[in-house]
Amino acid sequence: MKLWATYFDRRPPMNEGCYNNQTYNHYIKPNASFNVISIPGLYRREMSDFGTGLKPYSTKKPKGDWRREQAKKKLLGKEYCSPKTRKTVPPRKVGPACRKCRFHCPEKVSLDARTEIFQKYWDLASVQKRREYLVKHISTLTPSNRCTAKKNPRGLNGMFFLTTGNVKIRVCKNFFSATLGISDKAIRTARAKLDTNGFLEEDKRGKHDNRPIALDKERKERARNFFNSIPRIESHYLRAQTSREFIEGSKTLNQLYRDYTEIETQKGNDVVSLSSFKRMFYTEYNISMFQPKKEEEEI
Repeated sequence: MKLWATYFDRRPPMNEGCYNNQTYNHYIKPNASFNVISIPGLYRREMSDFGTGLKPYSTKKPKGDWRREQAKKKLLGKEYCSPKTRKTVPPRKVGPACRKCRFHCPEKVSLDARTEIFQKYWDLASVQKRREYLVKHISTLTPSNRCTAKKNPRGLNGMFFLTTGNVKIRVCKNFFSATLGISDKAIRTARAKLDTNGFLEEDKRGKHDNRPIALDKERKERARNFFNSIPRIESHYLRAQTSREFIEGSKTLNQLYRDYTEIETQKGNDVVSLSSFKRMFYTEYNISMFQPKKEEEEI
């Protein structure tokens, strides 16, 4: 059985027994023959030997999913890759204790207690809850006598506490931030969000209503109805091996989009964009545009 492929566009060289690129990274056995079929915006493979355990259809993981995964790791304090710089950011950890401190912080709070506080703080997995914890354990120190400049008055200092064994223990700022694994910016932001009445301002990230290009449900539902109206082709060979549905492969996805726009335009309805049409096809449906064929055994 030969190992061969038909290439479209520029593809990396084929290594013996392995085919690696950015679209999919699967191990291919040397005795498996396949075709690489070019479809606009997508590479599909027609496998002639499905006994290798490979999927006959592979898509690139959407960038949004990868970004959400990195954002979730960052929120939990784990190691993540920055979407902007593409650099790996190390995970959060308990920082070193202060050495010369008038509060004698290491003697009051043990390393085990600091580790437990650190773990519970990052298990909150919510910026709002973490800010509530910070303002609850930080209080403003008001001196009896205060002399400030008129133009740039100095702000009031803060008193920092850690709760262990139902007892609030005062510690220094360096020990407080090192125990939680945070920077001074997180402390300043939490204190700035606290109003004069003692209420913490709600985190408004991702809660604005300025989304003029958001798709309405009716247009998306009409696009789904179009996908569901496409006749399916039953696979007689792989009925028990895959749950994928097959449609006629004579048309490309761009041609299907033109058919969809013609139908909706005749009805006087608005249509989704081509990018939204492709995104719905790739993420919401398990459809392939060709019917796989079982390889005939060589005599």
